[in-house]
Amino acid sequence: QEISEMFNSVMVYQLSLAISLFCCTIFCASFNCERFSEQKCYKDCQWNEAFNKCIDCETGFYGENCSSPCRYPNYGKYCQQDCSHCNLDECNSKLGCMSSDIPTSQD
Repeated sequence: QEISEMFNSVMVYQLSLAISLFCCTIFCASFNCERFSEQKCYKDCQWNEAFNKCIDCETGFYGENCSSPCRYPNYGKYCQQDCSHCNLDECNSKLGCMSSDIPTSQD
């Protein structure tokens, strides 16, 4: 019986720890850009006067106050799309390859 009680205590502890970790992860992930102070926006976020809070960068931009366009060969939301199949001067940071003979992910 003593072993059974000890086992139950360990299981309750592990379950509590798992639930706490899960809740903390969900709670923290929701704070990506959810700041309410213009001076304290995270990197890859910008202050939005209309909503009076920090928001994600506009598509095609990243960095401090979203002031940098995506670097070639990246483009798009969070600069995660690839346009290495076209030249630097044909790669738009928002839309990708602008050459008419190369399909983009927007097609």
